[in-house]
Amino acid sequence: MPAVAHKTLLTELQMTISNTLTEIPFLDNIELDPGENKIHNLMGVNRAYETPIATGVRGVGSLSADIIAYDPTDAVHIALGVAFDAQTTITGAYKLANSGETIAVKYIVTKMPISTKGAAVIESKFEAVITEKIAMPT
Repeated sequence: MPAVAHKTLLTELQMTISNTLTEIPFLDNIELDPGENKIHNLMGVNRAYETPIATGVRGVGSLSADIIAYDPTDAVHIALGVAFDAQTTITGAYKLANSGETIAVKYIVTKMPISTKGAAVIESKFEAVITEKIAMPT
């Protein structure tokens, strides 16, 4: 089966607000790092090569995005800021454009700087850590 290239248009990061998955508006450069699969290197005096074996453990992953038009009066941006201030775990999803694939993700926002420039829209970005192992689309 030939590979299909999917466009990123309509990709979205969602967070749960009032038990409903809601898109976080105005995001760009969304990056999801599921974390590194940890290994143990098996070696000994009777081996000529160090052999990596899987441990079944994955390191902490991360999530980041640019908010290209931060609106401090938008309900979703407010909810994101409240979760940052309270350091609460957000239950959400990463929807991969029109591919039909969605990755369930739980995260804690660790950074949320705001950037202002003369005669420009307010910008922000955020970084988060993944709190539970995620399953990649299969």
